[in-house]
Amino acid sequence: MRMHTALGEHLLSFIPFLSDLAHDVIAYHHEYWDGTGYPWGLSGAEIPLAARIFAVADAYDGITNDRPYRRARTPAEALVEIERSSGSQFDPAVVEVCLRILRARARRPTVRPSARAGRGSTGVRVGREGWA
Repeated sequence: MRMHTALGEHLLSFIPFLSDLAHDVIAYHHEYWDGTGYPWGLSGAEIPLAARIFAVADAYDGITNDRPYRRARTPAEALVEIERSSGSQFDPAVVEVCLRILRARARRPTVRPSARAGRGSTGVRVGREGWA
């Protein structure tokens, strides 16, 4: 499992337009802010910013989707978990921005296709029952 960062970077390095992304994100997205991550044990600003951002997004995705070993947790539970790991696993500044964005998104009305789409309606229904 700990090899997937190096393997992913290696595989994507053969695709010219993805090689920089592979280096900055794939290779370092499991480095922890406090230096306890892998594969290189980088810490703080040594970790490329793109990898620090992706690490939070990847964690949110991992928490809110089913895994073979556990059921998905709610978006609110994911936010609590990510905030708890701020300063250890995640860059506190990145966490602050991501939480602000995700919380604002949770308060925003969702837009869903209407059952009447194509029959003279606008085709959308606005509600507050979830994430956009």
